[in-house]
Amino acid sequence: MSQLSPVTDVLEVVEDEPREARAAPAQTWKVLVVDDDAEVHEATRFALAGRTILGRKLELLFANTAAEAKAALDAHAGVAVVLLDVVMEEHDTGLKLARWIRDNGYRNVRIVLRTGQPGYAPELEVINEYDINDYRSKAELTRTRLITTMTAALRAYEQIETIDLSRRGLEMIVTSCSQLFKRRELATFSQGVLLQMCSLFRLPGEGMICAGTRDSQADEVRVLSGIGTVSELSGRTLDELDDEAEAKSAVLRALRDDRAISEGASLVTFDGAEDDRFVTYMEGGSTLTAIDEALLKVFAANISVGFQNVGLIARLDRLAYFDEELSIANRNRLNAEIAARIGSNRPPARVAFVSVASYEQTLEAFGQETALGLLKAVVRRLEEAPGAPTLFRYGEAILALILEEGDEAEEALRALGTEQFDADGQALRAKFAIGVAPIAPFRAPSFVCHEAYAALSRALNEDLPWVDFEAELIHEARARLELTSALRQSVDGGEIASHFQPIVDLDSELCLGAEALARWSWNEAPVGPDIFIPVAEQTGLAFPIMTLMLGAAARLRALVAARHTDFYVSINLSATDLERPDLVAEVEAMLAEHALPARLVQFELTESCLVRNLAKAQNQLGSLKELGCRIAIDDFGIGYSSLAYLDQLPVDTLKLDGRFVASLGSGGRSQAVISSALELGQRLGIDVLAEGVETARQHRLLKELGCRRAQGYYYAKPMPSTDFVIWLDSNLGGAL
Repeated sequence: MSQLSPVTDVLEVVEDEPREARAAPAQTWKVLVVDDDAEVHEATRFALAGRTILGRKLELLFANTAAEAKAALDAHAGVAVVLLDVVMEEHDTGLKLARWIRDNGYRNVRIVLRTGQPGYAPELEVINEYDINDYRSKAELTRTRLITTMTAALRAYEQIETIDLSRRGLEMIVTSCSQLFKRRELATFSQGVLLQMCSLFRLPGEGMICAGTRDSQADEVRVLSGIGTVSELSGRTLDELDDEAEAKSAVLRALRDDRAISEGASLVTFDGAEDDRFVTYMEGGSTLTAIDEALLKVFAANISVGFQNVGLIARLDRLAYFDEELSIANRNRLNAEIAARIGSNRPPARVAFVSVASYEQTLEAFGQETALGLLKAVVRRLEEAPGAPTLFRYGEAILALILEEGDEAEEALRALGTEQFDADGQALRAKFAIGVAPIAPFRAPSFVCHEAYAALSRALNEDLPWVDFEAELIHEARARLELTSALRQSVDGGEIASHFQPIVDLDSELCLGAEALARWSWNEAPVGPDIFIPVAEQTGLAFPIMTLMLGAAARLRALVAARHTDFYVSINLSATDLERPDLVAEVEAMLAEHALPARLVQFELTESCLVRNLAKAQNQLGSLKELGCRIAIDDFGIGYSSLAYLDQLPVDTLKLDGRFVASLGSGGRSQAVISSALELGQRLGIDVLAEGVETARQHRLLKELGCRRAQGYYYAKPMPSTDFVIWLDSNLGGAL
């Protein structure tokens, strides 16, 4: 096999193993002869040199003193037997060395104690106290007896080593099962399998375990774990082996076939979860017996279950940190990455949250596949940006990335709004909002994300493309939360006040009706509708407020009905109201409850509200029109640029935005805009109402232009219903 440079990401070494257990199985039996008599060394060499016992040659090591013996044991891993003289430098040197051997972790080595003075030490006492495996006098150790003693000692050593190796393999597998959520679990489990195979089938400890599928190529097959010279391949791919290496072709054949044969090697295939397959390739070893093959089948069946469980747990671990829809990391991985940067020496960085603000509109207009396709297209565009930033999915339509100083990805972010995306076959332009916050020392990842989200919320609420975090954003968000809570309590308690502003006919100078306007005070201070109405729309409170206004309008209508039979009330609807599937049924029920004729109710909607989902608006407003209600478009002229929707919607009234009226007569284009709107209304049979009339001059100019209806402070400010009735009666029964 090819020799590769070491990798840094390797398995941890278990430090409590015996010293001799850390070496790969030896090809020879190492025997250490410890004696201070040179003749004993020569006699032992003559009796054992070149001898083969239990299939392996003997490798003799010699030491004259206890110190030399200790050095030899430390220098030569895998010493199987120590032939130890009792009396050397001192009368009990051998006994002390035997104790040192056991105390220093050489638990498996077999110690045969030799003495030239039979009966010098009580034999049973020595064996028990010093963990001696055999006790012989030098005189009785003839050549034949010495070989017999060595054979017994080596067989005992081999059995103990086999049991120990098996124990360690099982321990590694058990340990890996108790650490299923750790990053290196699969590699740990794999090495345990290798050690088990070495133990069960007397393999020399040179091989690897690989993962792939039946169709995998060499560059797709991962080496999960290796022992011996191929341990350097752990964590890499099979193609890093030399092309002529038998191991590479053997593993690929084994992945494709249930059985694979390689000369001089043992291969076993295991099935994992789904299409995963695992192959162990072990070099050398003796031919397997029938019993071995039966045992191998049982072993493979059990380990296959283990690999399947390991694969499933690995998949769960991946799902915990990976978003499969977009094939990018998820929020958990983002938090882990932020945590790794906090307190480190890495360059200063910021977290950017990117909201695909037009995702919801795409979902409504084209469906789930196109909306998801839009997100995928945005992900691809950012991943192709210079520097290839790592992307994370923070929310359904919120992406995140980490920006370092001078990062080129920032330019790609800012350019998103100008680009076109291919979303499931649809060429779309998308709207984006971006919030950015710094990764500051001593800040928890959740706090950093909180700040980035606060900046993103400001960008979304104020229709801004990019917002950097400032501390005041948190205070604003908390104040907004308090305001939302207070507003909800007021709505639930019916504490939203209703004011009414007259709608007048400029020809007859009579009051035709009134617009119902919601008013709210919090902590004894008025809160402007420009503040609390958007909050109501975002929190689902707009419809309850509309319900309160409809009830107040019905009560006002009842007060004036006897004198003003055609007096109508105008009530605002929000975009979220239009999205209610049962809107028309609820309105019909409320009209019946308040005995309010539908023909005397007008619903007002802004242009932006209508075009958010034109098809749904057309359907809902058509049903309200069939019910008998009137429909008005508020703030006309400053919203949607196309007038095509006027032909698609059942509109009765266009309410000109007050900004045109305010600049009327100042020499600008307002007069031309108003004239055009009046002409358009006349051609379409739609009433045109001017809002924001504040002066007599504006009133006069509007009449001269042919405007028939108006509303504004010039006629009256919004007022409570009781004041409105008084105002109405004081103006000659409605005349101005």
